[in-house]
Amino acid sequence: MAKRPASFNKYPELSADATQKMLDNVFDAARVKRNTTPLPKLALYSEYRRERFGTQRRLTFALLIVFLILPLCFFAPKITVEQMPQGNDRLPKYRISVESLLPVHRVAASVGDTGFPVYESGTKTYVVQPTRNGDLDIEVMLLNRQWDIVTVPVAGVDAEPPHILEDYFKGGQLILVVADDNSGVDFSAIHTKDAAGNTALPLTTDPASGEVRFPFPEETITIFIPDNAGNTLQLVLKPVEGE
Repeated sequence: MAKRPASFNKYPELSADATQKMLDNVFDAARVKRNTTPLPKLALYSEYRRERFGTQRRLTFALLIVFLILPLCFFAPKITVEQMPQGNDRLPKYRISVESLLPVHRVAASVGDTGFPVYESGTKTYVVQPTRNGDLDIEVMLLNRQWDIVTVPVAGVDAEPPHILEDYFKGGQLILVVADDNSGVDFSAIHTKDAAGNTALPLTTDPASGEVRFPFPEETITIFIPDNAGNTLQLVLKPVEGE
């Protein structure tokens, strides 16, 4: 079977004059006043209407997208804060979880004017370890600049060094009774240091009574008494001539 030529399936095209005459005949047969607008102008107007409709459709589609996205601009984050088990540093640690459809832009934590670093531990999950007691303000800001603040009290930070309950000399020895009300005295780390940088351990320590014994110094020494949270009490002991 012979293949039909490509032009076989096309409709025949009329010239502008033939088209105008055909349209006039239609108006005459219908006893309607002939159209006075030239066909080329009608074709241009039809093209204008088609382009205008396309523009309106695109604009409507854009407005629909804006209408759907607009509510996201006002979504604020939902913040959940929970305290984690203390580590060896004996500092409180808090886990911050953020619920939001939008990405998180910033997470900040502070007590008063003191800010603390916040570390990302997972997807929209963060960890902060304050080193100061007080009200911890946690602020979360989303990509849409909407934010929220949650405040949690912090009271477990040991920022105070050990203190001396009693001190006296006996039998050529310096005896100190020390205590720490928070993390406790680290008796294994108590030591002295002289001006040359030489270190020495105490003669004896008794964690039960808090008693620490040192040999009576013959020169100026510094006594270091740390607690289990990293705070250290430093005492400078200088012998007095004639005593």
